[in-house]
Amino acid sequence: MFGFQSFDFEPDMFCMAKGLSSGYFPISSVAIGSKASNVLQKSDEIFSHVFTNCGHPVGAAVALETIAIIGEQGLVEKIKNDVGPYFAERLTELLEFPCVGEIRAAGVFGAIEIDMTKMKAASPDDDVAFTEKYIDIAWQKGLSLRGPGLTLPMIITRPQIDEIINILKNSFAEALQ
Repeated sequence: MFGFQSFDFEPDMFCMAKGLSSGYFPISSVAIGSKASNVLQKSDEIFSHVFTNCGHPVGAAVALETIAIIGEQGLVEKIKNDVGPYFAERLTELLEFPCVGEIRAAGVFGAIEIDMTKMKAASPDDDVAFTEKYIDIAWQKGLSLRGPGLTLPMIITRPQIDEIINILKNSFAEALQ
């Protein structure tokens, strides 16, 4: 359910927000791990943790239903066993472009590192310029990107991943011309 679980560690604290409601209702949360919890419980001091929008019943209801739907539809397992590996595999196809330095993926998150020095003498500014260029082209082709990273929805399908990768490949090819 959480990224840190993929790396087999438990943080002392971690924040959650719009993913709790799929962005349909404002909500956020801070979870406290067992190590921090034990320290707080043994303290004689009051742990003041009230926030302005704390405990909104609609937000809590939306979050609970979202988490239930994620479980009912098996989305975490689907990403771990099917969609995530497929996405990672397809994303590596971008390595065919000489300007791509590295590809990283975890679940439905992906990152594309541009390294123009693989093609010519270049600076970090050239990497940024190329990134902005391919993002603009991708936007014109119907793909919205925020920087060189991809954050896909949990309900994404293989055909939708194919469409994203095809748009990226076409955008890279056009940007390199």
